[in-house]
Amino acid sequence: MLSFKIETLIKETWISVKKRAFGQEILDQTLIQLNLQHAVNLFGIRVRTSRGRCKWLHLRNTISGEFKNYTALTLRVKFYIQPQQLDVNTRKYLYRQLLQDLRDGTLKPSSQEQAIQLVTLIAQAHHGPGSERNTTADSIFETYCKMLTPETEVSEDVLQRIMGFCKKMSGLSKRQAQMKLLELASTLPLYGFERHVTGNTLGIIALLIGSSGLKIEYDRHGRTLSIPFSEMMRITQDGGKVDINTCQVGQSPRCLTVRMCDKDQANAAYRSLGEMKTFYHDDEVPASVRDMAEQSFIGKKYVFDVTATLRQIEDQAQRSHNTMRIVRDVVDSFSRGTF
Repeated sequence: MLSFKIETLIKETWISVKKRAFGQEILDQTLIQLNLQHAVNLFGIRVRTSRGRCKWLHLRNTISGEFKNYTALTLRVKFYIQPQQLDVNTRKYLYRQLLQDLRDGTLKPSSQEQAIQLVTLIAQAHHGPGSERNTTADSIFETYCKMLTPETEVSEDVLQRIMGFCKKMSGLSKRQAQMKLLELASTLPLYGFERHVTGNTLGIIALLIGSSGLKIEYDRHGRTLSIPFSEMMRITQDGGKVDINTCQVGQSPRCLTVRMCDKDQANAAYRSLGEMKTFYHDDEVPASVRDMAEQSFIGKKYVFDVTATLRQIEDQAQRSHNTMRIVRDVVDSFSRGTF
């Protein structure tokens, strides 16, 4: 048996699996311990290597060779959906994950106003209704200033705006403030995006992959180029590079070749593009993604790791909602004696 420590945002979690276990067993055990198993399609285990790079643990392959030179295993929400579609426990976990991303700077507000609203909602979610706390604009700013945009100055105007928004939100419970923060965070430009550093091909320094498609980050003046999934016709990996074939309406097909830092980084970006495109753009997981595999010295290895699409998850949530509504109606009918 092998034992692994999984870093989570709730508590330190240890799990034990057999040497030939599949990655799914590690995820399942972790989610069960944290009572998050109802959202298994949204979570993943992120593996950090000794070189400081990250990749997702593949759930459908055996763990043999997956943990070479790793330093940490972390449970994270991998696929982002609208907060109101999440169960309570998953919503709480996503809230903590977004706080961490805001502190780390991997998720940033796009304006000063968004920054002020974010830090105020975080304070409200931490302290609760106004009657239960005693905070000032200065203390809120000092605690959460790292989440503000770099241009934000500690001016009297900023402090006044913080207090003004505090008064508007003062009646919210901790749970309501968390929900409002999640809804605001879901509108941020990089909400749910993964960043993959490149080998600086043609001035491209990173690929940002998320729900709306691909954002290409250049090294000049923060310039970015967006390519929606609907324009991507074919994605392939060849060693340390990724080829993205695109076609816009009324234009000739084009191929963008991006050289990554190494083969592992290219594979991580290729996997992310395939999985994100399937999850957010397709109605169901196509056979080409579900069954794509390669042979290795330890046997057959699946390339992609996505078991459901956003559409399928939303449909399932709607069916569950309708079922609960029918059950409530039946119970109400019995209680009124009208059934």
